[in-house]
Amino acid sequence: MCQWLDRQSVLLRAPAKLNLHLEVLGRRTDGFHDLETVMVKLDLHDTLLLRLGEAANSNIDFRCHYASPFFEVNSSSPPPIPTDSSNLVIKAARLLQTTTNSHRDIQIELTKRIPVQAGLGGGSSDAAATLVGLNELWGLNLSIPELEQLAAQLGSDVPFFINTHTAAICRGRGEQITPISVRGNFPLILAQPKTGLSTPAVFNKWSENYSKSSSRSVKPIQQALTEGKTSTVSRLLFNALQVPAEELNSQLMQLTSLFRKFPVPGTLMTGSGSCCFGICHSFRQAASLSPLLRAARIARVCVTSLHHKRMHHGYHRSSYQTNG
Repeated sequence: MCQWLDRQSVLLRAPAKLNLHLEVLGRRTDGFHDLETVMVKLDLHDTLLLRLGEAANSNIDFRCHYASPFFEVNSSSPPPIPTDSSNLVIKAARLLQTTTNSHRDIQIELTKRIPVQAGLGGGSSDAAATLVGLNELWGLNLSIPELEQLAAQLGSDVPFFINTHTAAICRGRGEQITPISVRGNFPLILAQPKTGLSTPAVFNKWSENYSKSSSRSVKPIQQALTEGKTSTVSRLLFNALQVPAEELNSQLMQLTSLFRKFPVPGTLMTGSGSCCFGICHSFRQAASLSPLLRAARIARVCVTSLHHKRMHHGYHRSSYQTNG
């Protein structure tokens, strides 16, 4: 995940994620919801370049660039990624400064490829990469469990990205992590509607109409992933938030309906939306479906696959395709 470029800078790859199983178990007393979900990392990724500054004034110079047709912006519309203190990258850096009393200036350059408000965990992954990279640059020697504890303060999905496992069962708010093994690459096609969703609105919709439905066990899909049985995994895909999300977003409903017409083994919405994915028989099939999704004019499209452990160390450019 972390590659040293020289003594003053590191390069990190921050992968996206998918939820292959997402069960909502109920609302907690703190207002959040207890979840049980299977998350997998993808080859689609953001890149962070971290450099040490000369001074020790606790300054953070944060810049963001866009390297994907997912981020088509022009002079009349603001960038979709905030570069102020509300960004999770800056929050992660500040948290680490405060916790460890580290004051060395830092420059952070984020190259953004993962779409926002998509349920792909881009912001969470960027925050985790920031914690890991600064732990190295500042020579803090914090352990993985210590970094995960800090990550949990930033967001529910952030702890999942701290370690190098490809997949995990995450419980609670997402901070209780049980790594699981995965066989196979799982060729994937992703599509994000041009209109997004509010996560609180999706959970509220679930609470109002779907909270009394019976829960599904995570064990069958865990076993299928471990055995590399693509067809079984595809059959077991489940997201308790998909129906309420579809009711809130007509473009999402159009997109999921279109996916179900394709000859793919399985399809699902990830997280609280609004991105959907299809598990394909091959990369050729995934590439052939891209123009069909693009022609519908309701979604942006990306072809990718799972991101395995062997690819975490060092920088590897993602072998994905995007279509505006």
